Amino acid sequence: MSALFELLQPDRTPIPHARAFGARRLGGLCDVRSVLVLCLLTLGPAAAYAAEPAALHPDPAVAKHLRAGYDALHDGEFGDAARAFRRADRRAQGTSFDAFFGLATALRGEGKPHNALKVVRRAQPLATDDGQQIAALDLLAMNLVDVALAEPGSGRRLEQLDEAMRSLDAALALAPDQAKLHLGLAATAFHLGDLERAQAHHRRATELGVPASESWHLAKITRWLDQAITTTDGHRTTRPIFLEGVQPSYTNEARKRFIGGTVVLRASIDSAGHVTSVEIEKNLPYGLGEQASMAVETWRFAPATRDGEPVASEETLSVHFGALLEEQRQKDTLPVPRGHLID
Repeated sequence: MSALFELLQPDRTPIPHARAFGARRLGGLCDVRSVLVLCLLTLGPAAAYAAEPAALHPDPAVAKHLRAGYDALHDGEFGDAARAFRRADRRAQGTSFDAFFGLATALRGEGKPHNALKVVRRAQPLATDDGQQIAALDLLAMNLVDVALAEPGSGRRLEQLDEAMRSLDAALALAPDQAKLHLGLAATAFHLGDLERAQAHHRRATELGVPASESWHLAKITRWLDQAITTTDGHRTTRPIFLEGVQPSYTNEARKRFIGGTVVLRASIDSAGHVTSVEIEKNLPYGLGEQASMAVETWRFAPATRDGEPVASEETLSVHFGALLEEQRQKDTLPVPRGHLID
């Protein structure tokens, strides 16, 4: 069973480049309630999506299912949307871009980025114009980032983030003045530890003007960069950015007793981004502190820098063991003991 972790600042304010292990609702480049606005309306062929059913597909039955799917997406009914798009796909016999793209969007809304990733890859060859190409590339990148952040110990995290960057770069080549694409590139570059590129795309998005639907995204990336980069006495310093590492695990003893809470550690990170030592500042019983410490020792970071040069640093890290209690309560039909949440 996986644990949750966050990389904390000294005041214990979470810095978002360390995502939660085991999160049930995934957050990559945008939250699921923003998918329709960000994917369908901002980048997709919005006029077609707002059109009457007959304009969506020459087959009235396919068009009817597509319209039902988009209406369900608009209402946040992702399960209903997925069923409608699957019906459209069966009727269209695998030839409808809208059926695959809509289904991928619905699956992402359901928190199933692996499935969405497979479906959006099937949509790409069916794109017939730049709008569809851009929408598919953007949605592909979103799902790649979702998967990468949800599975930091998979060994493929950096490869998935790199592919997301390439996908967004390809979309940007078709729409160089699309602020949303620059924001996506800024966020993905941040997760890769490339703060220079993250800043450049963030700056360009701001220059282009971000629509109201993207203001939350801009504010989030601005906060990330403000937390990661500081300038003091003329010296520019950056904090280390988490890149990859294994997930901490529950011990059998903690699982049996439904123990949850947070282990706070102080980690020394060398100029190559490797953790060289870990001290437990706030422990949990039944071996959870030791599990957290062993996991952190495997983590790799983009190192801290001073005036562009990598330097050693120390960071306060928090490993939260809460997923077990949450998941157990959701699976069991009878009340589950609340366990011992140690703050």
